[in-house]
Formats: sequence, C-alpha cells, structure tokens
Amino acid sequence: MQRILPDEVISTLAPLMDNAGEMPFDAVNRVLASELGNPKKYFSSFQVSPIASASLGQVHEATLLSGERVAVKVQREGLQASVQADLQTFRAINWALNKFYPSIDYAFLFPEFEVTIRRELDFRQEAKNSTRVKRMFKDAPIVFVPKVIRSTRKVLVMDFAEGFRISDLTSLKSHGIDPARVARALIWAFGT
Repeated sequence: MQRILPDEVISTLAPLMDNAGEMPFDAVNRVLASELGNPKKYFSSFQVSPIASASLGQVHEATLLSGERVAVKVQREGLQASVQADLQTFRAINWALNKFYPSIDYAFLFPEFEVTIRRELDFRQEAKNSTRVKRMFKDAPIVFVPKVIRSTRKVLVMDFAEGFRISDLTSLKSHGIDPARVARALIWAFGT
C-alpha cells in the first residue's frame, strides 16, 4: 500500500496531532468573553485544566446553567496570525517533499491543506458537519455523535461524552470492546 506521505514524515508530524501545549486559562477566558460575552451567563462551572489540547484549540469540561455536562472547544488565542506563518512553513515542506521524493506528486497537497485549515478555523463549520453526521446516523445505535449546543467562530459547545481513542487497544479491551467490531463499524460508517 502506498502512503501519501513517507513514513519519516508521518513519524515526525504524528506527535503534533494532539500534543500541543496547554493554552493559559486567562487566554481561554478572553476567547470565551469575545465570543459569548460573560461566560457566567452560560456555565455554572468550567474546568480550568483542559481534557484535550491540540494545535487549533483545546477542550474543557463545563456545566451549563441547566446542569448539563458539556465539552467546550476553545480556539487558541491569536491562531489566525500563527496559521499564516504555518502556511508559509507548509509551502516550504511541500517544496521539499517535491524535491526529495520526486516519485510522488505532492503538488496537490498545499492547496488542499490551505482550504482545509481555513475551514477548520471556523468552528461553525465543524458544528454544521457534526449536526449533519448526527442526522445521518440517527438510527445507528453503534455510532454516537455528540449534539451541538452552541457554536461561534472560535467556541464550540457539545454534549460531553466519555471515551478514548479508537487506536487505544488496551482501553478498548479493558472495557470489553472488541477492536474488530469497532473496525467493522468504522468501515461501515465511512461507507455510509
């Protein structure tokens, strides 16, 4: 099987997937305030420590005034400017891939990446996609898609769902979940 990127590139980029440094809580508060106004109008509690942190933002557990437990995804402060710099870096990576791995045409990577990253900067797009996928799988009990409660450009509030990575075989097995069944469900879901 041929991969789009060589193994050396994949192994270098893989840690960036979700090992981003934690955004300071005062920055989280500034983003929440700029997007929602006073967060106390929405949340009765908001965990200071994130439950996940990635390059675009981080996720915090919170409780709505109604008592509902939610996950709140907050975009990193100043992300727009840093994305511009990252796009410049990716142009250089794209050039290097084309130069050092000429047997594979990487010319398509940069334009597609740029379009995708710009879409991902608007959490309202993620909310639309999530809502559409939830509707698609409404009659499939094996697939759970959290309900979107509120979305803005930089904040996404969704139902809270306990879980672990699909690639965490130890956790799957320790919870009595058959990895082969999960793989079949995933293939079925992507084929739907």
